[in-house]
Amino acid sequence: MRHCDRVQDPDAEDNVVQLVLDPAVTVDLAALRPEWLVEPMRVLTAEARARARRQSIAAQWMPEIQSRVRDYWVRPAGSSGDISVLVNIRLAPGGEVIPGSVTVVQSSGVPAFDASAKAAIYRASPLPVPDGEDFELFKDFNFRFKPD
Repeated sequence: MRHCDRVQDPDAEDNVVQLVLDPAVTVDLAALRPEWLVEPMRVLTAEARARARRQSIAAQWMPEIQSRVRDYWVRPAGSSGDISVLVNIRLAPGGEVIPGSVTVVQSSGVPAFDASAKAAIYRASPLPVPDGEDFELFKDFNFRFKPD
């Protein structure tokens, strides 16, 4: 057998071809990849880790923010149960909502509901957010308020 042989597996479905390596041969797979391909892969991996970290932090704190805003929300007359509004919020350290910073990004279609959500966000200030480096995610972020 050479260092690597292609072997047809007669029992495999869809004519699967296997590569059989000689156990005496070691292969440095990283050496087989050109450097111009390796560096972008490292960058993508770092970006994926950073994205996963941001998602984890948001998953931890968004329910707490939602709950706090819900505690201060007053349902306007005539609004249905299945409704939401997407707002942009800017915060100061400690979770203080910056005056005038809450803006509607995607309306619910019911102006009274949108206004009640914005008012609840201001009344709920300071919002529960992390300290330190993790706070950076909440300096300027979008928040979907859904009361139910």
